[in-house]
Amino acid sequence: MNPQTIVTSIEIQASPEKIWNIFTDFSKFPSWNPFLKRILGKPVQDGTIIVFDYYFTGVYLPTKALIYELTNSKSISWKGAFPLFFKYMFAGDHRFTFEKITPGRTKFSHTAILTGIMPNLFSSHIQTAVRNSHIKMNQKLKELSEDNF
Repeated sequence: MNPQTIVTSIEIQASPEKIWNIFTDFSKFPSWNPFLKRILGKPVQDGTIIVFDYYFTGVYLPTKALIYELTNSKSISWKGAFPLFFKYMFAGDHRFTFEKITPGRTKFSHTAILTGIMPNLFSSHIQTAVRNSHIKMNQKLKELSEDNF
C-alpha cells in the first residue's frame, strides 16, 4: 500500500513564536481549527495525545498519537493510529513547521503521511476534502496570527 501524502503551507505575517503559541494552545482548537477539532493532552516531547482529526464532513477520528519531535517555536510532529491499536487500518504522521522567513514573517507548513487500508481506499477523498481541511486550518491560523488574538 502506498502512503497518501498531503503537503500544505502558508506565509503568515507574524513571528514563529506568536504562531506557535496559538497552534500549541490545544484547548482552543474547537473554536477555530476545522481539521484538528480537538486534542486531549499537552504539547510536550514524548507526550501522548488524543487527536480528533477530520476524515469526513462531521466525522473526526480519535487517534492516539505520540509527539516524537518538538522544538519550541520551530516544529512539532506526532504519529498515531486509528482505531487505537489498529495501525494497519489507518495511521498518520503529522509534521508542522514554523520557518522564520524575515522578522515578523513565517512559513507554516504541514506534512501529513497517511498509511494503512483506509487511506488507500479513500485516496481521492484524502487528496480533495482532507487536503482542503488542511488548507482551511492554515488559513484560520493565519487569520488568528495576523490579528491581535
